[in-house]
Amino acid sequence: MDPKQAWEQALGQLQLEMNKATFDTWVRDSVFLAFENGIFRIGAPNELAKDWLKDRLTGVVKKILTGIVGNPVEIQFLVQEDRYDDAQPVPEVDVNTVYATCTEEFLKSDRITTIPQYLWRLSNILKPVSTCRYISMRQVAYKNGQRDTRGSFSTTLRELASYSGMDHTTWLRGIKSDYEEWLFVRKNKKAQRMVDPITKRKYTLPIQYTYFGTLPLSPSDQESVREWLRLNAVEKDPAGTLQRALDLRRSALLSSTLKPPPGAVAKTPQTIEDIVLSLCSIPDRQISQVRELAQQLQSRIVGGWDPVQLYFIETVMPLIGHKKGLLVLWLRHLALKRDSDQLDQGENLVTIKGGFGEIERVLAIDKDTARMWFSQSRKNKKDPPLLWQYAELVERGKYSREGSPLLFRVPINTIPLIDEHRKLADKLFLERVNHAKIVLKTGLNSGNK
Repeated sequence: MDPKQAWEQALGQLQLEMNKATFDTWVRDSVFLAFENGIFRIGAPNELAKDWLKDRLTGVVKKILTGIVGNPVEIQFLVQEDRYDDAQPVPEVDVNTVYATCTEEFLKSDRITTIPQYLWRLSNILKPVSTCRYISMRQVAYKNGQRDTRGSFSTTLRELASYSGMDHTTWLRGIKSDYEEWLFVRKNKKAQRMVDPITKRKYTLPIQYTYFGTLPLSPSDQESVREWLRLNAVEKDPAGTLQRALDLRRSALLSSTLKPPPGAVAKTPQTIEDIVLSLCSIPDRQISQVRELAQQLQSRIVGGWDPVQLYFIETVMPLIGHKKGLLVLWLRHLALKRDSDQLDQGENLVTIKGGFGEIERVLAIDKDTARMWFSQSRKNKKDPPLLWQYAELVERGKYSREGSPLLFRVPINTIPLIDEHRKLADKLFLERVNHAKIVLKTGLNSGNK
């Protein structure tokens, strides 16, 4: 049988065996590219579809094609591009990353993630465990190509925990915030043990979560925005009111407090779209305009991201703990905000005007616990706490005063290596130094001759 016909027959069999929506989404647009040396090369419309086909259908398709052809075959999924004809496969590209400095061998500063700046307005009600859970869930969702979509992906508890600064047990069972379900929801509350009816082997069904890729407004900000829109007659002119809101400074719309106000209406997560729809009906002629303006205002309020090197998330946070890691990330956020009056005397010095009390108000980390992390009595030790490499308290107000200002030095442009990696980097550098000496000496001797 012609290989192209064999693939079309395999497609027909897959269509009969698969869910229609799944087949139409991932399989229907795949095309036959070539058959060489027993390998079927199949083109997918994009990288995401290629990965899905490779991960989910490789074994199934090999079995079907082997049955059709009558001989064992292999399957290779590639991204199909318009400039290639059906007889020529899309070439794959292999890239080998090389780092030019000894520090970069460990730091790998091109590996970064981003943290939404608005998350710090939610961190007080989320509490540290839930905030770190969200950071890890967001990173894994992005890594799997599902950012801000309604797709699904599979991962492991260990992978989620690796981006949170917690072990997998704490990630799963740590005390969570009541507001955590605004960001992601566990669907099966208990692990379900099953028994395979044929093999009688016991297995556990995967834990299932729904992750919300769009950050909602905090309860206090929901109330503040709702009140501003109501007072400015959004029910009479939705588009005009949203446009006026966009002309304001963000601080004019948001609440001055982070904690939910007493008796707040906000009991569910809401975006600007949700708030507008709860206050008025949209005229048909303004549907598109209001949607676009609402999205612009949403982005204006919750948009903006802080870049963070994955070295800190994956390597440093598990050593210092998720709460201390969260404090460092928040201090870096303040240092990166150029227009903030928190920035003081250079890019890596940050003033916390409210002292340890402000740390508690923003991050929900007990102020006495945070004060203990930077206790003066620990400063005389030969081996200072690892935390101080990433957040050094260089100046504080009178110790006994509640809310005395604090001045932190936070590394921004690079992340210090942990001791183990620093020693290995020093060893690599020493080898380079010795090699450079030999090269220099050889060059001088050749010149003398």
